[in-house]
Amino acid sequence: MFKWVAVPQRELTNLSNMYSSGVNGVRIYPSPYEIPDAVRGYMDSSRKKFIIELKYIGNEQTKLIDHDSNTSLRIGVNSKRLYGLEIYFDSKQEDSSLLKSTLKQELKDTFNQLKNRPSNTMNYEYAKSAIQSTEKMILADL
Repeated sequence: MFKWVAVPQRELTNLSNMYSSGVNGVRIYPSPYEIPDAVRGYMDSSRKKFIIELKYIGNEQTKLIDHDSNTSLRIGVNSKRLYGLEIYFDSKQEDSSLLKSTLKQELKDTFNQLKNRPSNTMNYEYAKSAIQSTEKMILADL
């Protein structure tokens, strides 16, 4: 199976500070269960998909839901955390740089649309940052 890439510790700190808030000198931080530890990405040529998976503390059952015509999301049944994305690619695209560019744009568009989903906005921002911080490594084999 494809190798997990740990989200850099610096990025984990930035992620936990992203939505921290403070009132009367008390800081409140998000649960570490909401922040991805690792990310991996791989091509599934048989299904014409590039798959990105996110790893969290603990496991739960997930379901795959269609997001748009190019992307499906793997969502935690109970937590609504983003556990993965499946991005359709055109099997005729053989140029690696064009494929990477297409995937990056699809990720950007998907996360821009997820901002408008009220179900788990904070987790989507954490997932986006985790993917962006490991992007070069998870797209390296394309």
